[in-house]
Formats: sequence, C-alpha cells, structure tokens
Amino acid sequence: MLVVVAVAALLYAKAGNGERRGDHEAVLSPARQASFYAGLLCLYFGYGGVLSALARQSIDTYVLQLCLRYLAMVPLMIAGLPQWIRQSLLRRISGGVRLIRNGQEGTLAALLFFLSLSVLLWPKAYQMMNEWELLRFPLQGILLGSSWFMWEAMLRPCAARKQRLKIRTRLSILGSVVLFPVCVAMTGSQYGITTFRPISMSELCGAPQTGVLTTASTVASISMLGGILLMGALQLSLALAAAGMKNRTL
Repeated sequence: MLVVVAVAALLYAKAGNGERRGDHEAVLSPARQASFYAGLLCLYFGYGGVLSALARQSIDTYVLQLCLRYLAMVPLMIAGLPQWIRQSLLRRISGGVRLIRNGQEGTLAALLFFLSLSVLLWPKAYQMMNEWELLRFPLQGILLGSSWFMWEAMLRPCAARKQRLKIRTRLSILGSVVLFPVCVAMTGSQYGITTFRPISMSELCGAPQTGVLTTASTVASISMLGGILLMGALQLSLALAAAGMKNRTL
C-alpha cells in the first residue's frame, strides 16, 4: 500500500496537479494540492497500516477505517483533482454525464452508500464478513463508487452556493435517518470475531490429538464509540466540505 501511495503522489506531482484553461494549463492552488496529498494519507491508513490489523479485533477501529476511506479520502482526493480528470472519469461511468449536468444522481448514490454502510456494519453481517472475506469486496466496491458520486454532487465547481448548501442539508438528513438504526445497534453490541488457533509442532509431528487441527475461537469486541464516531464523522465531513467550497479553497 505504501508503494501505491508513493506512485500516486509522484504521478500527481508530475501530471495531475494542473487545470486546463483553453490552451493554457494553470497549476492548482496549494490548498487543493494539499487536499489530494491528505487524501493519499487517508488512503494508506484506510486500507493499510496498523489500522488494518486493529480493525480485525475492534469494530470501533473498523468504523474509523471506513470513515477515513469514504468520508475523508474520497472528498479530499476529489477536491484535489483537476476538473478535466474528474469529468473524464465521470463520462466513462453510467450516470456520470447526468451528474455533471444537474447533480441529481448524487442523492441516489448517497442513499445507496448509506444503505450499504448500514449493511456492512450490522453486527451479524460484520461477523459473517469476517468469516467470508470474499463478501467484502463487492460491497466495498459499491461503497467506493457510490461515495464518489455522492461527493462529486456536492463538490461540483459549477454548482451555486445555495445549491451546494441544499445538497449538504439533504445528505445530512438522509445520512442521519439511514445510519441511525445501525448506530444504535452498534452501541454496546457484542461483535463476534472468528479467529483460528495455530497448529503446534506436536500436532504436526503426529502427537495424539483430542480435536481438529484448527479450532475456532471468538474474540469479543464490544462497540461503545463506533456509532458516535460514524455519525460525527459524517456531519464533520459535510461541514468541512461546505466550508471549503464557500471559501473557494476546494
């Protein structure tokens, strides 16, 4: 993951930090460039680093990792990318052109994002995906795509300030309503995390055994802050995005 982040930073510094204006290319402001690099930092800690190991043992750490991915990394990288790159990416995705024109696709994407996040963090679903990790990948792909559309709708440069505030209010209410049940379910809930006992040398050498080679054990992870963290991160990210657009720093 560190190599991926380093390569992305080099590519951005070389060719991705300029905005095309007619026949000329203007370098993005330091604030927007810093936003992209901060997004890369969130990429590293959201998908790798020490948080990945801790997330397997604590639902609260996993919530922090998801917040870094979808409520920090995505809007920061969108704000730091030039408009020509963002629009070229959107035109290659179904519904991207409509999003560029009117931003209405952002509400549907936000609803899909919040629903997918609720499914991922529900206690039973979380335990199931710890046992069957392949189930995570399609859901993570849906979360990444829907969050990108959601933030693009809010951070569109062509959107009027009044429209952006309207989108922010809509996303805030929608997220609070959809995520509230899972936040309540997470608070004080006991999440079962399945781990496996390693095989000892005596077992490998054929010593008498009383059971199977690998036995499942459950590590209790009681969530106390996950729901509060999730709801607070959502409102904070929306407020910071609106403030950045208002001050023209994003």
